[in-house]
Amino acid sequence: MSEKPVVSIKTLARYEPAAVYIGTGEYVAECVRADDGDYYLAADVDAEIKALRAEIERLREQLRLAAVDQAIAEAERDRLATTLQAEVEALRAEVDGTIRELLEERNADLKRLAFLSNEPVIEGFVGIPKDVYDYASDCAEECGRDEPNDEDMLNGMRRLIDAAIAAANGGRDE
Repeated sequence: MSEKPVVSIKTLARYEPAAVYIGTGEYVAECVRADDGDYYLAADVDAEIKALRAEIERLREQLRLAAVDQAIAEAERDRLATTLQAEVEALRAEVDGTIRELLEERNADLKRLAFLSNEPVIEGFVGIPKDVYDYASDCAEECGRDEPNDEDMLNGMRRLIDAAIAAANGGRDE
């Protein structure tokens, strides 16, 4: 700091200068006027400004890192969403395949049952008092017909098989 004439801060305060110097000889300190009207040592002000600038830079870095973290999180979210979508599609395809297989098995069983009801290879089971014709006649009567048709024969075969399963299980449904 350079040597300048020193005047009392109180004297200078009347004029409200932006800076005043206190001290003598080599020990002159610059004081600056703040917005609140008080005077502070310039070195303290400089140190505070330096600290505030460092804080601003630290906050900027945190903001930059937060933006990077957000971008990484969004990229990870997108990656996981894509992966999840692919897994859902794979599961959907697997489920569709399983359903298709089960429907094919069901249709094959229906064809077998229809064959047995149309071609009476099996007319009854041991231990079951009614045969397929009795059950088919029951179905026809329930529908108001005197004679069973193909559908009644199919339903009669179902009832015969259900009765055989129930007898095999001791009358319990399983």
